[in-house]
Amino acid sequence: MANLPEDDRLETGMDLGPEEEPQYLRRQKRVEVRKRIDSRKIARVKTPLLSLAAILVLSGVAWGVSRFALSGEAFTLRPESLEIQGAHYVARGQVAERFSGDIGHSVFRIPLEERRAVIEQIPWVERADLARLWPDRIRVMLHERAPVAFAQGSAGMQLVDSSGQFLERPVQASFSFPVVLGVNDQDPPGQRRSRMALFNAVVADLDREGTRYSLDISEVDVSDPEDAQVTVVDTAIVLHLGSGDFLKRYKTYLAHIQEWQRDFPKIASVDLRYDNQVVVHPVKEGKK
Repeated sequence: MANLPEDDRLETGMDLGPEEEPQYLRRQKRVEVRKRIDSRKIARVKTPLLSLAAILVLSGVAWGVSRFALSGEAFTLRPESLEIQGAHYVARGQVAERFSGDIGHSVFRIPLEERRAVIEQIPWVERADLARLWPDRIRVMLHERAPVAFAQGSAGMQLVDSSGQFLERPVQASFSFPVVLGVNDQDPPGQRRSRMALFNAVVADLDREGTRYSLDISEVDVSDPEDAQVTVVDTAIVLHLGSGDFLKRYKTYLAHIQEWQRDFPKIASVDLRYDNQVVVHPVKEGKK
């Protein structure tokens, strides 16, 4: 086809090619947009819901287990399921009566800390350890006090431990200890502890080298914290040992006692508190 001049093309009404059609004359095709749900948003909602569901399930299980443990017949405490260990001088009945109100109840309802406190009020009990044992037992492990001396108490001559706790003498037991003077069960606990600390120091020092010199002592007077006085079994002589160096001073007594007895046939006491001298006090006339 022959090319027509531009003016002739417009007059003939010839259509323009698609590539020559102005854009503003073309009808735009509507594009369909699909909304997509963000997976991250789903995760943010899903995770808390799953956690909540898990918590509810676990709570239900825990509630069921708890109800079963607190009321189940298999967990009921019976007299024979109370296990007591370490009792040598403490009677089983003394411990069992602390659980009298718990018989027939679940072991998981028993407040072990409260029971431990009342058990430790028994004079012979220094410490108690309690534990629940599956499925229906309570174990009580007793740690009894260890007596170290006799002391004059309100009920007569009684045993006393290293802290000053007075103990009833067991019927079927025998002990061989010195008598400690200056300690009474009516004294304040702090005073008893401090005076027994002096007693313990004397005995420990006399036995420090394995010689067991404490076995030679029948009495230890701790009334004066600056002067521990011991009475020797064989001679009945009172030795003033001061507040320290007890073994050294006792050895001085052993080294010179025969010499002193030659000079003083009857000796009441020997003062060994001084480093460079010893004071020997003979028995006064008229005294045996």
